[in-house]
Amino acid sequence: MMTTRLQRALDHIDEVSPEQQDEIAAVIEDALAPYLALPSYAGSIAGMLPDDAEEALLRMRRPSPPSAQSDATR
Repeated sequence: MMTTRLQRALDHIDEVSPEQQDEIAAVIEDALAPYLALPSYAGSIAGMLPDDAEEALLRMRRPSPPSAQSDATR
C-alpha cells in the first residue's frame, strides 16, 4: 500500500521532465535496493520445506467437529 505522501508526490510526476523523472526513479530504486535484496519471510520458510510438505500436512490434519459456539451461532 502506498502512503498518501508518496501518492501526492507521484500525482505530479508528469509535471517534471523525463530526465528528472529518471533521476527520481533512480533515487527511489537506490533507497529500496537494501529491502528488495531481502528474501520475504514466507519465501524463506517455503524454501526450507520439502516439496510435498503441503500434502503431508493435509494428511496429518484431523477433522474436528464444530465447536458448541459455532453450532449456536447458526
